[in-house]
Amino acid sequence: MTVPTSDDRSELWERFGARFLASTRERLERAREMVADGLTDAHRYAREMHALAGEAAVMGVEDVKDLAVQSSEAARASELAKVPTVDPKLLANCDDVVRRISSIIDSLEARRSLRP
Repeated sequence: MTVPTSDDRSELWERFGARFLASTRERLERAREMVADGLTDAHRYAREMHALAGEAAVMGVEDVKDLAVQSSEAARASELAKVPTVDPKLLANCDDVVRRISSIIDSLEARRSLRP
């Protein structure tokens, strides 16, 4: 997992880390609900993942950024294809991405709580 280490990132994490983690949890919960509903609004899911990717990039959490970008692009491609039903592989992929990002966030939160 990539965690920011430069002085600039450390200061950024001190100021905005808790907000980033809380925002990410909220985005993941919305994404989880969309996947559970069958991803009927792929555009909305793609927007959530796109926003999460941007926030993660600013905070220096590259693995979250990469996963969110990948998932956003897959959802957007599905939406552009205008298929009447969502591909079960896409649903499984989106579910997997949400779980993986959630696990990364759990690790980041645990690290923050161990700091003096």
